[in-house]
Amino acid sequence: MQGDMRDQIASALKGQRADYIEVRIEERETSRIQYRGRELEDIGRSTSLGGNARALVRGGWGFVSFNDLSGLRDKVALAVKQARLVGKEESKLDPVAPVVDTVAPQIKKDPRAVTLAWKKGLLDEYNEIIWATPKIQTSMIAYGDSKRLVIFANSEGSYIEQTKVDLSTRIVVIAREDGDVQQVVLSTGSSGYFGFMEGLHQEVRETAQRAIALLSAPQVKGGE
Repeated sequence: MQGDMRDQIASALKGQRADYIEVRIEERETSRIQYRGRELEDIGRSTSLGGNARALVRGGWGFVSFNDLSGLRDKVALAVKQARLVGKEESKLDPVAPVVDTVAPQIKKDPRAVTLAWKKGLLDEYNEIIWATPKIQTSMIAYGDSKRLVIFANSEGSYIEQTKVDLSTRIVVIAREDGDVQQVVLSTGSSGYFGFMEGLHQEVRETAQRAIALLSAPQVKGGE
């Protein structure tokens, strides 16, 4: 798909009458799982795409945004038209050598290679640990991972692709006894390494136990 995208951008830029044009595109893929208490509240995947084109003609800029690649050449042409309408002077840009590069993340265990069912099974285990602890009133688990692909191309011959992968988990445990409510939070995340998500059983257990321990902690006396 990325090769097709590069061809589309090159075709959209070709032959446009402007002093300078650049196109930026961002594509995002996300997975999410969320529990509230014992119940699975949300699970799923989503994708989104957006971008913009900027054109410079006689010192005037035109700008067009979009959320799909259909008719990309027409959208670039519209940015050029807008720039032509406002451009009344001379365009001045410092010469810069074209850059062509692909920046990919170095990941030991990519969360995109792990099925949503496997991720859910792991979070099920963590949730069971929480609810096996007495005096728990409620809990919340939120997991998310995302892949973000950013593409930059211009009429000078530059083409850069950068991919970033992130994941995070937030576990909130709330304990209650005789009107006293205590909350403890466990958060973890990484730049794409799913291994940070695995093997948290002991940390989750300790998080729940800390919430319980706080119920019997000495109360701080307020000053006058």
